[in-house]
This record gives sequence, C-alpha cells and structure tokens, in this order.
Amino acid sequence: MLPEYAFSLKPQGCFVSIAVGCSIDQITGIVGEKVIVRVMPNLAAMVGLGVSGLYANAKCTEQQKTEVTKLIAEMGTCILLSSEDEIDRLTAISGSGPGYIFEVMRSYVLGSQVYWV
Repeated sequence: MLPEYAFSLKPQGCFVSIAVGCSIDQITGIVGEKVIVRVMPNLAAMVGLGVSGLYANAKCTEQQKTEVTKLIAEMGTCILLSSEDEIDRLTAISGSGPGYIFEVMRSYVLGSQVYWV
C-alpha cells in the first residue's frame, strides 16, 4: 500500500507510520528520502489514554515534529524520543504492559472459578 502513496506526498509533507516493526530505514527503502515519523505503540489510538513514543528522521523539521506530536496527543500522551531504539523500549512497557496486566486479570478470574467441595 505504501509504495502507491510515495509519490502523493507534497514537498513539505511527512509520512507518519504506526506500522509495527517497520523501521525508518525500511520505510525509506519504500518511499525514498522523505520526512518520516514513527509513532509506537498504536494502542493509544484505541483507548485514548495510552502513551506513544514519536521518533523522526533527520529530515523532519521542529515544526513537523510539533504538529505530529499535537496530532498524536489527541489520542493520549505523546513523548518525543531521541532514538528509534527507544521506540522498542517504550513499546515493551506501554504496548505490551497492558497485555500482561490483562493476562494476570484473566488468570485471576479463571482461578476464582474453582469450586471447593
């Protein structure tokens, strides 16, 4: 899907990716040397209360970072990260963390259905 849009970007525009596991280098390989911003995890968009990390490549201006940050902040908290590697760390906590909590809760609920005779 992305290659079809690569030529639609205006000169002052930027690509914002919420694709899981797709690095800026991989996106650059598809769209070329463009302004690219990665935002992860994308769970925040579903609940409006999550924490998303934002990392932009060197072509991104401060104004573009500010605009994307404001957009993402509408769906939760947005933190500007200093390296793409920090996205993985944040995702482990903010993205996977709720899954671990839900699993503990599920186990508790299933465990509480044990009947003593």
